Amino acid sequence: MNFRAQQLPYAILERIGIKKRTILEMPPEELKGILSGRPSSLVSIAPHGEKILVKFVLRSENDGSVGIRVYQVKDKMTPPKGFKKEDIDKLKKGRSVVIPCVSKNGVEEPHMFKLDKETNEVMKFRVRGIKVPDQIEGVRLSNLEREDLLKGMEIGVTKNDGSSVRLFIDITSHKGYHLK
Repeated sequence: MNFRAQQLPYAILERIGIKKRTILEMPPEELKGILSGRPSSLVSIAPHGEKILVKFVLRSENDGSVGIRVYQVKDKMTPPKGFKKEDIDKLKKGRSVVIPCVSKNGVEEPHMFKLDKETNEVMKFRVRGIKVPDQIEGVRLSNLEREDLLKGMEIGVTKNDGSSVRLFIDITSHKGYHLK
C-alpha cells in the first residue's frame, strides 16, 4: 500500500484533532512509513475535549478513497476473537501471528497480527499488502528470507560490518521491521 500526501483524508484527521501541518512536519522517515500504510507514532488528540494518545494507520476503503484506522492507548490487550491460547501467548511475547481471516472484500486470506506495546492494541494487516524490500539496512534478502518474514518468522542475517542480527517484520512500527 502506498499513498501520496495529497490523498490523505485531512478532513477526517482534522475532525479527530490531527492538523495537516502536524502531518506534513513529521520526520521524513515517519511520514514515509505512514504513506506506506504503517502506523504513526503516538499522537495526542482531543476529539471530545479530553486528550487521548493514539496511533493511526492509513487504509484503502472499498470505494477507493483513503481512510484511517485509529488505535487508542488501552490499559490491557483485548485478544482478537477466535484466537487460540498459543497465539495470544505469542502476541504477549512480542511475536507476530499469521492466520487466515476474511478481508473487507469477503475473501479469506492470511493476515499478520502483532500487539503494539505502546497502545496494547492488536494490529492486523493483510500479508499480501506487506511489502518486504530486496534489502534492509544494506542486508540483501533472498526470496526465501522474504517469504519467511511474511510468515511472521524472525530470521538471522549478517550485516555488512559482519555482525549477526535478528530481523522480523514489525507491523506496529513506522519502519515496518525491527533488527535486534
